[in-house]
Amino acid sequence: MIERAVLLATTADIGAQQLLLDATDTTSGEITLQPLEQAEQQLIEKAMQVTGGQVIEAAKILDISRNALYRRLEKFKISYEQA
Repeated sequence: MIERAVLLATTADIGAQQLLLDATDTTSGEITLQPLEQAEQQLIEKAMQVTGGQVIEAAKILDISRNALYRRLEKFKISYEQA
């Protein structure tokens, strides 16, 4: 994840936004435990938000294929812009 953030960074600083982390969680140094599917859904929603709904860019950030992301978007009923 850190390597990807470094590669995709547009500035010298890498923060919670680039790592797709909630800034409130990074201050405490703890990760909130939750069911894996819920965590996956939150990461996908965050990636889609960060990329402005661009599926290909979100898939790159998440390091999964575009088709895999489409399947997960349908699974979690997350809307996206069709090109």
